[in-house]
Amino acid sequence: VWTHWKCAVWASGVYFDGDELKGLSEAIEEGQSLVCCKCNKSGATIICHLHSCKRPYHYPCALQEG
Repeated sequence: VWTHWKCAVWASGVYFDGDELKGLSEAIEEGQSLVCCKCNKSGATIICHLHSCKRPYHYPCALQEG
């Protein structure tokens, strides 16, 4: 699976186990059903944690939203 580096490391449920990135396949699968709150496209893998917001975003969209 290929993904953008920052999209992968900021995705919910993804973590490092030594040098290996774990949980990526699950995050991609979950992201398929999540729609980004900024661009309204599927594939959002980052969940906002600000004040228990919990809205899904793509990494670049989250950066734009602040």
